[in-house]
Amino acid sequence: MSVAVVTGANRGIGLAIVKQLWLSEKFSNVYLTGRNTTACNESLQKLKSQFPSKSSTVLATHHLDIADKDSVLSFTKYLKETHGGVDVLVQNAAIAFKNSATEQFSVQAKETLRINFYGTFDVVEKFYPLMREDGRMVLLSSYCSQSTQFRFQPNSWKNEIAKELYLVNQDLSEDRLHHFADLFVQHAEEGTVEKHGWPLTAYGVSKLLTNCITRIYGKKAAKDKKGVLVNCGCPGYVQTDMTGANSGAQKVPDEGAEKIVQLALLPPGIPGPNGCYISDA
Repeated sequence: MSVAVVTGANRGIGLAIVKQLWLSEKFSNVYLTGRNTTACNESLQKLKSQFPSKSSTVLATHHLDIADKDSVLSFTKYLKETHGGVDVLVQNAAIAFKNSATEQFSVQAKETLRINFYGTFDVVEKFYPLMREDGRMVLLSSYCSQSTQFRFQPNSWKNEIAKELYLVNQDLSEDRLHHFADLFVQHAEEGTVEKHGWPLTAYGVSKLLTNCITRIYGKKAAKDKKGVLVNCGCPGYVQTDMTGANSGAQKVPDEGAEKIVQLALLPPGIPGPNGCYISDA
């Protein structure tokens, strides 16, 4: 029995990932999860109607709000009791405020990190013990994470925060990472984000921190020697509700999902990639 879970999966890239994992027929069960159970069920029915009798894999929905600790705990408990473990987790759920958003930056920063960082971290932390041998964890990142790295002031190599968050720092701890996330939200509330050298982008910072989660858990997975690989992937600029009707987004969700699915289906027994940011931008 092999089990795959995709979060934030009722539309866009998440739904495309579910479809590709389901049709791969490499799993006994694939879970399409999200906050809106009705939307998830509707998406499931559409997939089944588009591909009748195409897969022997059981496709099911389950409620999961990654920013709700009780929701994450309840779902992981269900998975453990029902399946004993998980083989693939794709953490896709995230939000992004549009450029036209009228909310104050402090509000945007708090809400963005609540879901994209704290929620993502909780999902990874709770799912990691469930990962079976040769399991695969893939976190959705963004090219914005890379551009954010180089927008710290006075410059990326002198800013003390940036130096700790860089990929070259292999000693970053979970506590230290949470400290920086808390600090960004605090500085946003104080209106001192730029004063402290942060880039003025809540989404970019949240994805930079996501890369750091990947690095921390990739290192942990290597130490635990169960063959688990933890990576984050950038799907490129994809036409979704999140990006909006932007002509710069050239890819459709199925194309954006391809690299993520490749990471999720990395063959057993290989040493890597692990703890890496991999881009298809």
